Amino acid sequence: INDGVLFVLNSEFSDICILLILISLGLSLIVDEKEKRLFQLIRSTAHGTISTILSKLSALLICCVLINVIITSSTVGFSYVKYGFGDVFRSIQSIPEMLTVFFRINILQFFLMLFATKTIGIFIIAVFVILLCLLSKRAITMLVFVVLISSASVSMTFIPETSEFIFFKYINLYSLLNPYKVFSSYINLNILGKPINVNVVFAFFLITMFLLSMTLVVFYFIKKRQLEKCDKKNNNTFLHGRIW
Repeated sequence: INDGVLFVLNSEFSDICILLILISLGLSLIVDEKEKRLFQLIRSTAHGTISTILSKLSALLICCVLINVIITSSTVGFSYVKYGFGDVFRSIQSIPEMLTVFFRINILQFFLMLFATKTIGIFIIAVFVILLCLLSKRAITMLVFVVLISSASVSMTFIPETSEFIFFKYINLYSLLNPYKVFSSYINLNILGKPINVNVVFAFFLITMFLLSMTLVVFYFIKKRQLEKCDKKNNNTFLHGRIW
């Protein structure tokens, strides 16, 4: 019975699939329009700046919710058929691997908390992908940055428990995509000489990254004059040809 619960919680392959889908969303929402040189036209309209980026972020949020619903429901369905869950109202600490969970909740509540947190985390990662799409002149540049950042975040999860850098083991971008490791650990982090539970630090990190990612994307989209893929030389040639 416990195997079914653990199968749902340990879903690293699903995280890879989610990241690939988020990359495709960034290509669809930003890169495609940059390549077609549509941003200059859109931004010249009356509501072409703030309304445009907020609409894209709203569509992104809906997609992130649907992605998590589809992938999580398929994982839960497969696990239920293969293993079963037993009594989902029993304490989460009844599972030996979850004995150190900080929260006094049952298995169903833990699933719901994990789903809600992961949805927000997926959205934050997606917003950062959008930001990389805006910053990069070419799609391949965005892909390289995503791979490098993802690899660095995943590598942080292998930091030993005794290391002085244990803070980054739990507080990193990958923890936003898969917060299970944070929720299942009873760890106190040293913050300014005071021990603070990792769940409290993670909640602050989640809120901070949400506000930061949204602010960066909206501010850059509004303030950046040129968002097209081509460089300055190509733009000048294009404008010169249009004038003549």
